[in-house]
Amino acid sequence: MKNPELIPYLPKIADYLLVASQLKADSPEEQYRRANTLAWELAMVLPTDLYQSMGRALSQPTPTHNLLSVVIEVRKLVLGEAAGDLKDTHVIAHAPGIGGK
Repeated sequence: MKNPELIPYLPKIADYLLVASQLKADSPEEQYRRANTLAWELAMVLPTDLYQSMGRALSQPTPTHNLLSVVIEVRKLVLGEAAGDLKDTHVIAHAPGIGGK
C-alpha cells in the first residue's frame, strides 16, 4: 500500500462524490449541508491534486475525467502498483434503467 493513511477517508470520498453529483437546484438544504460538510472535511486531509481533481470531475466532467476516473485515481493513490490496471470503465455503477432490456 502506497498511502494507507487515506483508507479511513475512502467512505467519505465515495459519499461526497455521490452526494455532490446528485445535487440539483431544488435539492433539500440538508443535501447541500451534507455535501459541504464532506467537501470541507476532505479539503483538510486530501492531497491538493486529488481534491482539485474531484472538483473538476463534478463541475466539468469529460469522457476521460469524471467521477469514475476519480475513483480510479484514489485507488492508485492508496494502492500504488497494487492497484493494477482497473479502468474507470470497469467500475461498477448503479442507476435506474442500467442493464434493462
